[in-house]
Amino acid sequence: MSLRFWTTLQYLKQAVLVEDGKIIKSLPAHPPKTIFRRAGVVCEFADKLALAKHASFELWDRQGEECYRSFHHELILAPHDICQYGQNLLICSSGLELFLVMDIDGEVKWLWWGHENGLGGRNEHYFKEDWILRQTTSDTCEAPPEDQAHYNSIFLIGNGKFLTAALRKRKIIEIAVGFPGHKLVAEVEDGGCHSPIYHNGVLIYGTEAGIKAGEKRVLETYKWVKQIRTFEDGFAFTYENGVVITDGAWKPKEEIPLPTPYGFAFLERMT
Repeated sequence: MSLRFWTTLQYLKQAVLVEDGKIIKSLPAHPPKTIFRRAGVVCEFADKLALAKHASFELWDRQGEECYRSFHHELILAPHDICQYGQNLLICSSGLELFLVMDIDGEVKWLWWGHENGLGGRNEHYFKEDWILRQTTSDTCEAPPEDQAHYNSIFLIGNGKFLTAALRKRKIIEIAVGFPGHKLVAEVEDGGCHSPIYHNGVLIYGTEAGIKAGEKRVLETYKWVKQIRTFEDGFAFTYENGVVITDGAWKPKEEIPLPTPYGFAFLERMT
């Protein structure tokens, strides 16, 4: 049985469909030459594929053959995660240090700015008249590095709440949709804290060198572990050189080499 999933390739800036270890579809078809066309992150939206690009949003069929929605959005900048939230989408707009809820037509329902909630930098570029030009053509229109939280993930935990990591502040926090503020979950010693999840009450997250699972450090030879998800009898995660499937004791069972994959959508076995 082959493994099939969508992911994005961070350096190539493409969303790709992988089956049996091979890329069988890419969005866009070739690594983009312009900033605006860069693919950021994918997720499942009902039976469709949601794709957040550098400054835009697209909705595709799950095969990547037909696009149903495609539009620029001024609140999307360098997105690092996206997920279905009820009938809407919850987006981590990392370049703006922002979380937002919007519908699939782009109407915004809720905003959470890091700089307004005690953790994150204010992106002054957003408040200038030429924002759209900067957003769609520049790699430098972010908050000052020393102020950035660099939010990188969303993990829904129920009751309208989600976990995220502020990588540059080495904190994991909980945010409640519809409410201001945040709750500190953990101060992180490891560099590169990424994509925290709960599994059986245990806090798990990626780091520059392996995974922290409760008090344990595992798989330290895998560099820059990012998104982690439960899968089959164990876990699936991305790191700088591919995707790894493990058992429940973190023993690798399967490895798929890929250049800097990021995230999962429609992760499944094909017969």
